[in-house]
Amino acid sequence: MKKLADNIFQVDNFLTPLECKKYIELAESNGMKKATINTSNGAVENNSVRNNTRFTYDNVAFSEELWKRMKHYLPKNFNARKVDSLNSRIQFYRYDVGQKFDWHVDGFYAPNPFTTSYFTFFVYLNDDFKGGGTSFENVGTDEGFIDFTVQPKVGTALFFYHRYRHRGDEVIKGVKYAMRSDVLYSSGLGIK
Repeated sequence: MKKLADNIFQVDNFLTPLECKKYIELAESNGMKKATINTSNGAVENNSVRNNTRFTYDNVAFSEELWKRMKHYLPKNFNARKVDSLNSRIQFYRYDVGQKFDWHVDGFYAPNPFTTSYFTFFVYLNDDFKGGGTSFENVGTDEGFIDFTVQPKVGTALFFYHRYRHRGDEVIKGVKYAMRSDVLYSSGLGIK
């Protein structure tokens, strides 16, 4: 695991190239739909901000399998809550040439009053394309605040705090595939 900045971690080889290929095939075989953004008026299409496609996969067993691999990489406690699980809703993204997800912050997911997400889990499923990095803006490090871009590498996972401003850079050549979900933290007071 490599710490890129405060609450941004990179894990190379989180998935194998064969696993990544399998997940791309899963997403493509189920069909990609236009991705939306969340606003105060609900989910809407806004091509100037986001113009990629995605497949939403709700699968508890799959999320639990991923969780077993990732849980030891994550902060054990965050905002007085304990690391708990991975959201069972997994998003598979496809970005064709010219597609991007402009500057934004990720929203929190709270399945109950005692549990909420704080970290994004993001994996590059391929790297045979140009562009398509993940850029971060004004994030803290030991040396101060910086901007930087993570270059895609097949099987590499990123974990980062939801409220960090970031973007999926435009794909210049080829097709980019990625997978995303939310890491949940719990107060331990509720019953699952």
